[in-house]
Amino acid sequence: MKVLIVCASGMSSSLLVQKLRDQIAQKGLSDYKIAACASNQLHELVPQSDIVLIAPQLTYIKESILELFGDEKNKRLLEIRFQDYGSLNTDNILEQILHADQKAEQDSVNPFTNRLLTWLVRMAEMIGTNRTIQAITNGMIAVIPISIVGSLFTLFTNIPYAPLADWLTQHGITTILELPVAATIDCLALYFCYFISYRYTNNKSAFGAPLVSLICFLIVIGRVEGSMIDVTYLGAKGLFTSIIVSIFVSKVYERAEKLFDPEKIMPGIPMDTKAPFLVILPAMVCIFLTSCLAVGMAQTSYGTFPNMISVVMQDAMLQFMGKSLASFLITNILANLFWFFGLHGGNLVSSLMAPIYEPLALENLAAFKAGLPLPHIINSQFKKTFTHGGVGSTLSLAFLMCFRAKSQKLRQIGRIALPTSIFFINEPIIFGLPLVMNPLFVLPLLFVTPICGALTYFVMSIGLIPAVSGMIEPWTMPPIIFGLLQGSWKIALWEVVMLFLAGALWYPFFRIADRIAYKEEQGKPFQADAAS
Repeated sequence: MKVLIVCASGMSSSLLVQKLRDQIAQKGLSDYKIAACASNQLHELVPQSDIVLIAPQLTYIKESILELFGDEKNKRLLEIRFQDYGSLNTDNILEQILHADQKAEQDSVNPFTNRLLTWLVRMAEMIGTNRTIQAITNGMIAVIPISIVGSLFTLFTNIPYAPLADWLTQHGITTILELPVAATIDCLALYFCYFISYRYTNNKSAFGAPLVSLICFLIVIGRVEGSMIDVTYLGAKGLFTSIIVSIFVSKVYERAEKLFDPEKIMPGIPMDTKAPFLVILPAMVCIFLTSCLAVGMAQTSYGTFPNMISVVMQDAMLQFMGKSLASFLITNILANLFWFFGLHGGNLVSSLMAPIYEPLALENLAAFKAGLPLPHIINSQFKKTFTHGGVGSTLSLAFLMCFRAKSQKLRQIGRIALPTSIFFINEPIIFGLPLVMNPLFVLPLLFVTPICGALTYFVMSIGLIPAVSGMIEPWTMPPIIFGLLQGSWKIALWEVVMLFLAGALWYPFFRIADRIAYKEEQGKPFQADAAS
């Protein structure tokens, strides 16, 4: 029996898997094989599984998983209860697996909350299961390793210690180290185009639509006169164009594949002979259409399609989003609200905002590399200067629970959550405390990070601390180290300040929860004035 546990990135579910494997070994259940995966691996692993358990924050992808089951009636889809997921209660989860045919008990929700939750789930389904949005998100995730490598080499070429930097420059080492930057960060639009198309076609083939999308992207950024490729749009400035081209070409390619069915146009010919035409004919259609677009744009004042996108949409949008604190805070509160109802707000909101904020970070990185002033305070890396531990900046709360709690419950959850929260995995707190559907914690969950974000924006805008360099780092990068890698000890120091501020904002609510739990453990009723 193959069991698959699905969470957003495969990190928190891996903790469950290890404990479940130990229990299965102890009970002698050798027939059960358990694995974990991220939500972007569903197409490969769900068809191979007999039982699929989804983390509570991903309930909006149920329909997508059921579609992957197809007509197989023996497969089972289970939802892990958020209390069990947060506390890593593998006893209950194993029972759920062993009795997969029985209907699981659902968490009780009052009628008003249930209506609001239903509305949010529908919105989450629209965003989280939209094929185009998911392709863009997963394609950008696939390019993260390339971005990180390029960012590290950018750091090597901008070492803040002058004697060492001068020595590297004098010996020509800096020039060599700039080549990996040019091949990674300065060509990200190419990689985005390829991988977005690859994800849109559900990883069917590394050739076909992804390769054709790459070719078409190079066509639309070229200049007709002299057939030159404009390298300006291979990097950050070409990201919007690469997204548009990759999605357009993938859609056209799929329709052309259905139109040019080799069984109809070449009946009786062996498949090995017909196989190349599965690529050639759709490729011809896509390349012809994008060539027409390139020729048509050459007749306009814009000259090229990416230049039109840059002038008409991209520059205006990026400038607005990069300078609009209000829009950033609104999206942050919306993501937190999704989390309050147990839905993965980070995945849902970043699916829409990542194509906007990622180019801003890359523009900062380019300016940092050139020694110029950083143009954007708000970008994809800005949030991590004041958010630690995950949604709600719960690393501070984990410290409070671990070292200041009187109740055994909060102290135990704090001990589980603290090590993982350092690396931005805070499901033990979200679902174990819980923060989900808990009126006591709704205010800090919604507003701690917006308050910290507004204050961070203010101190950066007056120059008290510098803006982040835009260096792309793993999302699990711990605080302080993150700030140092972003180019300044001041950012690292500010992260410490934010840890204390978030702790102060969480503290009154933690104190009430701790007293309630402590009174319950002592067998005494909680008095409302005890928290005063």
